[in-house]
Amino acid sequence: MYKVFLVEDEENIRTRIRENFDWQGHGLVLAGEAADGELALSMIYETEPDILITDIKMPFMNGLELSNLIRKKMPWVKIIIISGYDDFQYAQKAISLGVSEYVLKPVRPSQLSEILNKTVDSLEEEKKSIVKLAEFEKKLQETLILQKEKFLLEIIMYGADPSDLFAKADYFNISLSARYHGVMILKFSSSPSLSVDAQYIELLKLSKLIEQVTENQEDVLTTPKTMNEILFLLSASQEEELVERMLLLANKLKEQCDRMLEGSVRIGRGEVCTRITSLSESYKGAEKALEYSFLFNSREIMAEEDISHIGLMESGVLDIKSDILMSFLKFSRIEDIDGFLDEYLVLLQNSHYRGKFLIRFVYFFILISAGRMVESLSGVPREVIPELDSLDDDLLEMEDVGAFKQKVAVILQEVISFRTSRNFSKYRKPIERAKSYIEDNFTNPNISLQEVADVASFSACRFSTIFKQETGETFSNFLTKTRINKAMEYLKTSSMQSLEISQAVGYNDSHYFSSIFKKVCGVSPTQFREQIG
Repeated sequence: MYKVFLVEDEENIRTRIRENFDWQGHGLVLAGEAADGELALSMIYETEPDILITDIKMPFMNGLELSNLIRKKMPWVKIIIISGYDDFQYAQKAISLGVSEYVLKPVRPSQLSEILNKTVDSLEEEKKSIVKLAEFEKKLQETLILQKEKFLLEIIMYGADPSDLFAKADYFNISLSARYHGVMILKFSSSPSLSVDAQYIELLKLSKLIEQVTENQEDVLTTPKTMNEILFLLSASQEEELVERMLLLANKLKEQCDRMLEGSVRIGRGEVCTRITSLSESYKGAEKALEYSFLFNSREIMAEEDISHIGLMESGVLDIKSDILMSFLKFSRIEDIDGFLDEYLVLLQNSHYRGKFLIRFVYFFILISAGRMVESLSGVPREVIPELDSLDDDLLEMEDVGAFKQKVAVILQEVISFRTSRNFSKYRKPIERAKSYIEDNFTNPNISLQEVADVASFSACRFSTIFKQETGETFSNFLTKTRINKAMEYLKTSSMQSLEISQAVGYNDSHYFSSIFKKVCGVSPTQFREQIG
C-alpha cells in the first residue's frame, strides 16, 4: 500500500478527509497528519510517504514552502495541493514545484477519490519503469560480463589484433600495461561418489572460492573456459615477481580447493611472455602441462618447463603413428587388439630409433594417449588405467617387444571397455531424444512419462524400464534433477524469489518445490542462496 500524509490547518476539514475516505479500498494508508507545514516537516521525513496532501494557507509554514522543501529532499513524493484561493500566482508556483494536482476547496469525496486513483496509477507506472530500468541495467551488466569473459578468452586462447586490443581492454576496464604476463589453467574434478546435483553445487562453490581468493588482486584476471576449467591471466612489471605470484596463487588455490571442496584440482602453468599478443603461447604451455599432469600422481601443479622433455621426445619421434593409435582407441573392439599391435609394430620399424628406447617411448606414448581418451569420456585416467601408478617400474622392465605387447594389450582393453560402457547401446539414440525433450520442456508442470515415452517411440512401461537401464536413474529422478539444477542456477544468478523460481522450473506449488529442493540438496532454497553468497 502507498502511504499518504495530510497537512491541513482546519481541523474539521482534516477530520472529514481522514474519517470519510476509504483509504484501504484505494490501496492507501494514512501515515500521518499535521496542522501546519512546520509540524509536518519532521513527521514527513520520518514516515516517508508516497503522497502528500496539503493546504496552501497555513500558519508558521504554508503549503508551498513545505512542498518546496519536500521536493528538494524527497523528489519522488507526489504532492496534491488543496487551496481555498483561486489565485493564478498560487497555481503558477505550484506548477513550478512539480505539484501533481491543484484542487480548489471544497473537495468532494468523489473528486478526491478520482485524484488519488490517478496519483496511484502514476506511482504504479513509475514503479514499472523503475523495475524495467533495473532489469535493463542488470541485463546490461550481465552482457558486459559475458563480453569481458569472451574478450579474455579470445586474447588468451587465440591471440588478438594489436590494433584494437588496448581500446577494447580500456572499454572493459582491464589494464594490460604491465611488461610480463602469464597464463594458468585450473581444472576441477568433483568426487565421483557425489550425485550430479551435489557435483553442481561443488562447481558453484569453486566459482565463489576463486572469486574470494582473487579479490582485490587487480593484476589477476579470471574467465571460465568450461564449467570446471578456469583461466587465469597474471601480470607484473618483473619476470621473477610474476613467476613467484603465479606459484603463490596456484598453491593458495590448491590449498583452498582441497580444504573446501569435495574433489580434486589440477593446475597447469604456462611460461612468462612479454607481449599480450603472445598470450596464446603461454596458454598452450599451460594446457600442455595440464594435459600431462595425470602422469605425475604427486604433482598437481605443473609448469610448462616440467614437461618440456616429453615434448622433445614427441617431436623427436615423428613416426609413432599417433593418428592410427587414437583412431583405434575410438572405434575398434577388444578382439581387434592383437592384430592392431602386430600391424602397429610393423609400422614403427621404419623409425630411425631402435631397441629399448623406441619400445619404452612408444609404451609411454600409448599411456598418454589412453589417458587422454579416458579424460575425453569424462573418466578419471588413474581409475581406468592402474598402470599409470607403476609407470616408472614398467618402463624399466620394458626389455623387449613381447613385454611391450603384453602390457599394451591390457591397457587398450581397459580403455576400450571403458569407452564401450559409456557409448554402446542400441537404445542410446531414443533415450537421448527423450532426455533432450525433458531438458527442453521441464518447465511444463504437466509433462508426463507417457508424453516423453511417445517421443522415444516406446510404451510408457517399456520406456520406464529402458530409461532406468540406460541412465541409471528413473524418469522421475531425471526430471527432478533437471528442474533442481535450473533452480540452483536461478538462485545463483538472479534475484528471483522461491515462488517465481518454482513456477519457472515447472512446480505450481512453491512449498512442494522447497521440499523437493531440500531433499535433493540438503538445504532449503534460501539456505542455498546464503551459502553461495
